[in-house]
Formats: sequence, structure tokens, C-alpha cells
Amino acid sequence: MNASTERLSSLLNSEKPIAIIPARGGSKRIPRKNIKLFNGEPMISYAINALKKTGLFEEIIVSTDDLEIAQISESLGAYIPFMRPEILGGDSIGTVEVIADLVKTLDLEDSRLVCCTYATNPFLDSKNLISGFNLILNSVEADYACAVAKYNYPIQRALEVDTHNLMQMALPENLLRHSQSLEERWHDAGQFYFAKAETWASGKPMLMNTIGIEIDKWRCVDIDDEEDWQKAELLHKISSKI
Repeated sequence: MNASTERLSSLLNSEKPIAIIPARGGSKRIPRKNIKLFNGEPMISYAINALKKTGLFEEIIVSTDDLEIAQISESLGAYIPFMRPEILGGDSIGTVEVIADLVKTLDLEDSRLVCCTYATNPFLDSKNLISGFNLILNSVEADYACAVAKYNYPIQRALEVDTHNLMQMALPENLLRHSQSLEERWHDAGQFYFAKAETWASGKPMLMNTIGIEIDKWRCVDIDDEEDWQKAELLHKISSKI
């Protein structure tokens, strides 16, 4: 049995969770986003290292269609059992489709816990991952457990643009309500999602029937363009010194 076959056999025979990082090569707004150097390290390294630090996972798998991403990921200790099919490399392909394909191809046991974590995740905290694992493990009702953060401002007081290009309250009935009286709302932090293999394989939508693990607001950072990238690097440098 060669090393690759032995590693795959060990993965399939274990009962420990696995982690999957979707990381395609075709990012457009920030070219090579998943492996671009972020404060001196490939962006994907932060997710891989946070997952390692938990001690939870039998393997950290990277699902990619890109040879350079695969090579860098393997050098960081991640596992690439096979390259992602070309059909799953487009902009319109969702996270659930990617994870479902890998779960089905590996033929994982239905009850096996699988954690999806995004590659552009420099503020991922291993403690939050462990909390998510424990919550989904002990739940009989939830399909998913994921990181969430509170909105900074009540969304019930959101504004929208009307047909005359003027700003109006989307929900004018809340105009005179004090912010303190408005119900709290959370949003997906875009960090991690735990579910059983059967849940991923079934195609059940994320963010429905989900346990939320509330994270610090400052850890929830969208990195969609170069300005976002620069701000995130500054925040990361500051947080690393705390």
C-alpha cells in the first residue's frame, strides 16, 4: 500500500470529522485570491492552520481545480484526494454542490461530520470551530452549525432607493421605534459550516435549520476587492499583537 492509498484508507476508516476547504482557481475580483500572500503567507494557510489547531479533524481536504493551489495546500499539510471536476469550477456553482460532490465521491458514512471552511479566512478562530463541532454533535434537530455575527445596526431601519432615486425607509413602520426596542438580527459570518455527510449530500440549503455560533464582530470581514484586502491585512496585524 503506497502512502497516498494508505492516507485515503485512514480517512475512510476513521470516525473523526473531516474539514473541506473549497478553493477554485478562477477568482476574478482579486486574482489568485486563495493563495495570494496575505501578510507574507498564502491566504489559504490561515484556514488550514486554524483547522489543524483544533485537533478535531482526521484530514483537512482542499477541493480545487487548480494545480498551484493544490501544491501549496499540500505543502501546508492539507490533503488533495483528487482534483475538483471542471464542471464544478464555475462562478455559479454553490458551496453545497462542491461539498456534496466530494462527500459522495469519497462515499462517506451518512453520520460523518464534515466542516466546510472558506479559504479566505484569516480571522478564523479554532475555539469557535470547536464550539461549532460540540453544538452540532449534541443536536438532534439542527442540520447545520455555522458562525454568525450580529448586525452593527438594526436592519429594521434599513433604507432603500425609490423610483425617483430618493432614499426611503424600507419598513417605515419602524421610523419612530427606538433602536433598543428592535429585535436583534444576525448574519452569516462566512467562516465555517458543520453538518453530517448525509446533509451535504442531500443538498439541503445552508443557513436553514441552523445553530449559530456567535463570533466577535471584528472577525467577520468580507474580502471582495483590493481595498478590503488592505484593510483586512491591517486588522490582522493589529489583532496579532493583542
